Amino acid sequence: MRPELLITVPTPCDEDWALMMPDTQGRYCSRCEKTVIDFSGWSDNELYVFFAANKKHVCGRFQATQVNRPIVIPAVQTTRLSRLAIALGLTLIFSQPGIVSAAPRPPLACVFRLALSPMANLPGWRTIMFLKPQ
Repeated sequence: MRPELLITVPTPCDEDWALMMPDTQGRYCSRCEKTVIDFSGWSDNELYVFFAANKKHVCGRFQATQVNRPIVIPAVQTTRLSRLAIALGLTLIFSQPGIVSAAPRPPLACVFRLALSPMANLPGWRTIMFLKPQ
């Protein structure tokens, strides 16, 4: 389980939200000279992710139900089906025959015929065998 998050507003701002200038992240408060983020439509999960990533002081607009209570996001529970799928996948992976248990292959041979002279007929050919190392 993740640690809980408690959002508090120790000194609420008394500026009117409607009079603030719109900004990219919310509205700009000319009195505080800061951007005020509108968190009123955010879910608990969105709030948790935002405040876990931003440890600095943030001005925001909240609903009364979003502040002064712990926000806990439970860890995702795995189902029996997902655990079964993982177990089957690992079983298939580790039950495959390994390369180590394979029988050694015989060395590959490359056969070349070399003529002693260009005018030599068939009995003048010599066979040379080269073994390719493994």
